[in-house]
Amino acid sequence: MMYGSGESVFKNVEESLRFYQIACESGSAEACETLMRYIRRPETYQIDCENGSVVDCEILMWIMNRFETHQNEEEVDRLHQETIRLYQISCQNGNMRSCDSLDYRYSIDDSQNAINFYQISCENGNMHDCTNLGRIQNQWNEEERPEASRLFQLACENRHVNGCTRLGMMYEDEENDESAFILYQHACENGDMQGCRRLGYLYNFGRGVRQNHEESIFFFQMACDNEYMSACSDLGHIYEHSVPENYEEAVNYFQIACDGGHLRSCGHLRNFCSSNSDINVCSDY
Repeated sequence: MMYGSGESVFKNVEESLRFYQIACESGSAEACETLMRYIRRPETYQIDCENGSVVDCEILMWIMNRFETHQNEEEVDRLHQETIRLYQISCQNGNMRSCDSLDYRYSIDDSQNAINFYQISCENGNMHDCTNLGRIQNQWNEEERPEASRLFQLACENRHVNGCTRLGMMYEDEENDESAFILYQHACENGDMQGCRRLGYLYNFGRGVRQNHEESIFFFQMACDNEYMSACSDLGHIYEHSVPENYEEAVNYFQIACDGGHLRSCGHLRNFCSSNSDINVCSDY
């Protein structure tokens, strides 16, 4: 498996680099050499990141996060602020992992910073950040749920389809599954894989739509094929508990999800195979 390359199962650069680090510390000279190639050229990543390369932002953030603990207090603070700035660039270029990491960093320091950042961007017409602002308000403050709903609606109406999915998730929380289904369907048809995964969930449990396991698998598969790793994990669980069980397919999808950076799938795969070591597909685990 080629970690970090465009041909690899790994599309999460930070996760890829973490595996290089593990391999290096386990004695792989090749992994150490590759890791050092990343670390030796931070100025190149800085330039490309500021020019809009999400991948280079991720590599640079990984380098900075890796070495924060080895600096003095003043340098740590500088690196911390620079990391936040890089997350902002990456988030604005559409990388949801960076948006989530930015939320986390802000939640440690001052959640108001995140709200201010996204508020300005949203008011200037960036529907992606209207959705981000709604996500924060929906997660952190129950009283802000109506405003979060308004922001998701605004983003959805202005063709940011993840806003439609997020609004659907709010409807689902309120047990308005029929409305959630309509929004997920619209989001999925317009390329939002989180929306496709949520459609699979509704079909699987018969919520807001007649239960249909074939349709459920179809939408989970669509999201998984488009690298939404939670959906690959969902497929693993479906095949694990199908009648009859299909452990080979279950292990296959858990492995895909694990290789794609879905760490819970890695843990589940390890536990599953340790409890089922007599199954042929678990012989390598």
